[in-house]
Amino acid sequence: MQLFFSIFTIMLVLIGATGNALATNGMETLAWGGRAAGMAGVDLAIATDSTAINTNPAGLMQLLGHRIDFGGSALIPILHFENDLNDEDGSTQIFPMPLLSYAYRFQNIPIAVGAGLFAQGGMGADFELEHATLGKNIEYSSQLGYIKFAPAIAWQPHKMLSLGLAANLGYATMAMKMPYSVPPSIMQGTSMRGGSELGYGDLFSSMLGYEELTALTELEDASGLGYGAKFGLMFMPHERISFGLVYTMESTLNFDGTASMDMQGQFDDAMPRMSDAFQLMPSVSSPDEAQAAIQEFFQENDIDPSRGYAAKYDAEIGFAWPQKVGMGVAVKATDALLIGLDVNWINWSATMDKFKMTMKNGDNRNINNMIGSDKVVVEIPMDWDDQITISIGGQYEFIEDAFARLGFNYGKNPVPDDTVFPVFPAVVEYHFALGGGYNFQDFFEINMAWEHALANTQKAVTDHAIASEYDNSKSTLGEHTIHTMFSFMF
Repeated sequence: MQLFFSIFTIMLVLIGATGNALATNGMETLAWGGRAAGMAGVDLAIATDSTAINTNPAGLMQLLGHRIDFGGSALIPILHFENDLNDEDGSTQIFPMPLLSYAYRFQNIPIAVGAGLFAQGGMGADFELEHATLGKNIEYSSQLGYIKFAPAIAWQPHKMLSLGLAANLGYATMAMKMPYSVPPSIMQGTSMRGGSELGYGDLFSSMLGYEELTALTELEDASGLGYGAKFGLMFMPHERISFGLVYTMESTLNFDGTASMDMQGQFDDAMPRMSDAFQLMPSVSSPDEAQAAIQEFFQENDIDPSRGYAAKYDAEIGFAWPQKVGMGVAVKATDALLIGLDVNWINWSATMDKFKMTMKNGDNRNINNMIGSDKVVVEIPMDWDDQITISIGGQYEFIEDAFARLGFNYGKNPVPDDTVFPVFPAVVEYHFALGGGYNFQDFFEINMAWEHALANTQKAVTDHAIASEYDNSKSTLGEHTIHTMFSFMF
């Protein structure tokens, strides 16, 4: 057990330094562990290691004695974005995803227990793009990572049937920076001009001609905790055939962090329009008089340009990891050949309908006066579809204790054409995997795999639901992932 706690300490350090992973089936990681990854994630009816805690905990009854599995994955996304102003690759990044799990099957009673740390998934992107209002070299980035600790127990009431339960105690981090566009109606504050009231929303829409306003918005230092559970069943009517059935509960994650909203670029763009609009007034006849009238307008309404147009807020984000149902079958066709098939349903529509962030306690009176509050609610429509994923894989023991593996996974892209955008580009569909492993005298085992997600390009619609800058844009994502897992059995 001293070995387990030493590895546990190392993994905690790695998790503290871990970036956030861009996952493959929506935001869900395709596979946990080098064995399952080589078969493209086939693992619901196969239990040869302790990662069953995170796939089908009932499978822990197939293990013998103690087992420790540890290692990780390195994911390299390939990103590209194209619109009227941009044709750019995303920054090259490597996302480490650590793994550690332990399980023990008791010898005299039909029970097994275990616990593990798993990088469940997430997403991430990093671009520098040009924006029509804010200018060049604007950062568009996101990072979302979800890691969970899962204690588990399994019970075998009959030699053909095993049942399992794993609790999910999750920790997630989130960061984001991107232009955020809204209709002028968000400006609920009212201004005074010549003794009459004028809403700032009307000022920007009717008077200045804007259909949308854009702020550079950043979320940082956001983290959240969540919990849930996974229920599993494994049925083995024959020593060569097994079936798996798994249900994973939805896990709610409530984030707290800090956020900022910078509208300086929007106001720099608006000032010439405001000058032109003021010159149309009967009392203003020149650009200089327009500038003087604008300054008078600001003073009347407690708008002080020296305070700038950027504000900081306390941020709260409601988020959830979706429920999931999976079914699997595995057949040991010969003594050397094992094949498996998994089908999963992921309920993205219930958790990815929109991204909502509540920003409170804004510290800039200029922004508060125009919005009419020190609180801003950011809502980004997502409208993801539910997803069916299919994985098929095989393992062949080509010499004693040495294994070769192949796999294929398909998951229809859950992101609709009217909300696809470069910060959340979870659009890949086809994945191919190969791997291998070797068992040293039933004491030490190593498994490795390479997974490739074919690049997929999705074109947005003309009338994009998030912002006009994404009209007819193209977002591309492909991935390479390398998995390595070391195991000890005793």
